[in-house]
Amino acid sequence: MQDAIKSVYVHPSLMEYMITIIQKTRSHKGISLGVSPRGSLALLRAVQAYSAIHGADYVTPETIQHIVPFVLSHRLILRTSFQ
Repeated sequence: MQDAIKSVYVHPSLMEYMITIIQKTRSHKGISLGVSPRGSLALLRAVQAYSAIHGADYVTPETIQHIVPFVLSHRLILRTSFQ
C-alpha cells in the first residue's frame, strides 16, 4: 500500500504550494517552532493517501487544504505571547 500511495501524482505547483505552507509555519510570528522536514513528508504522504483512498490517482489543492490541519496542527509549537 505504501508503494501504491507513493505513485499518486502530485503536480509540481502543488508541491510548491505545500512547501509554501510549511515555510510559513517557520516564519509566522505566532509560531515558536514550525513544521519539520519530517512533517513535510508526512503531509505529502497524507495527501497522497487521502487521494488514493478516495479513488483519485492525483492530488488536488482541495485535498491539501482539507488535510493540512489534521497533519500539521500537532507539529507546531505556538508562542504564548507575540514579542
